[in-house]
Amino acid sequence: MTNTIIATLGALNAVIVLWVLYLASMNIFANRASIKPVILWLAAGVVIAALVVDVLVNITIGTILFLEWPREWLLSQRLKRYHMQAFNWRFTIAAWICENLLNPFDPNKSHC
Repeated sequence: MTNTIIATLGALNAVIVLWVLYLASMNIFANRASIKPVILWLAAGVVIAALVVDVLVNITIGTILFLEWPREWLLSQRLKRYHMQAFNWRFTIAAWICENLLNPFDPNKSHC
């Protein structure tokens, strides 16, 4: 029981870290024209960290959530694929994540 709780909290923390890194990356992307080059070097570290965490979450939590091995590296790419497929339970989950957690914070408002 304790291991299950720890694993669940770990997974929740990983998703929160990924989302915070996504928010930071989208903010960097939206303001890239006005960011000084020195700061861009620091920002690159945030973006790289976001990509690494994205791959890890996609391979682990994404696989459990969608009951399917990933065909792509990033969770966003997986969500886009489910969005393009027929309406099913994976589409429903992907649409909720896109509409509530990702698209509102994308500069173009259409992350997936």
